[in-house]
Amino acid sequence: MTKLKLNLQIILIIELIVLLCLGHGVNANGQATNISADYHIETESKVLQLRKKGNWFKAFNGCTAKRMNLVSLDTKEKTEALTTELKKVFGNDHPNIWIGGNDNKKNREFIWMTANKAFGYTNWAPGQPDNKHGVEHCVMLWENHNYRWNDGNCLAKLAYVCEKRN
Repeated sequence: MTKLKLNLQIILIIELIVLLCLGHGVNANGQATNISADYHIETESKVLQLRKKGNWFKAFNGCTAKRMNLVSLDTKEKTEALTTELKKVFGNDHPNIWIGGNDNKKNREFIWMTANKAFGYTNWAPGQPDNKHGVEHCVMLWENHNYRWNDGNCLAKLAYVCEKRN
């Protein structure tokens, strides 16, 4: 299988630059501290949007309403490329971020919901998924573990990443 190579070039929309210049959502070190606007990340083949906070279902529906998909990180290359770009935007102040995986409350068999496709590649944090308190069914990029994956409560309000449909 040919490896998908993503040559990422971050293009921060003027909106982001203006927000950073005005100090909105930025701490004293110039690092983003919250999701106060939409961030647009363009790659050679995809457009990704980092959206404001919502629960997993709002994230899924919000992306769909924009004619995009909640991002599926189905390859190591795609995961590393997105993680690199998120670190450029947020530095060490990582937010938790919803991605398109969910187990649909069934047997802990996670799938990419948009494609209805089982995970082939995974990037779980150590000890994950753990279904803590029996309510964790949605997949997030976890701030505590350098954007490795965690199963989270789908009702938690997190930032989320949409990707342009193929």
